[in-house]
Amino acid sequence: MPSDPVQIAATLDVVREDEWRRTRLREVTATLARSPHRARIRLRGSAAHIISLPTGPDETVIQVRHITEDHDVFASVFCPPATPRNRTALRLSLHCDLTGQDVNRIIHACEITRP
Repeated sequence: MPSDPVQIAATLDVVREDEWRRTRLREVTATLARSPHRARIRLRGSAAHIISLPTGPDETVIQVRHITEDHDVFASVFCPPATPRNRTALRLSLHCDLTGQDVNRIIHACEITRP
């Protein structure tokens, strides 16, 4: 089993050399930012990889999460005290391995959960 310094060095090599991962993540983010439902998706900055899907009142966040999960979109629940009362949200983490089909599924989930 490699030592920790060897594993860390290998990780840093990936970070330095795999520019395609950053490029693909920017493409995924840009696709979501251009989607017809972009107003429903909150992107934090131009290179965001974490998006927020506002769900409104506290009691609706679990219902919305069930809907997104039924469409194979998995997100973390953010509710009080992490958010103000009645301003709950689902947070999704984007990554470079998302396919076009995955991105379309996220967009569709945002569409069907629209209040």
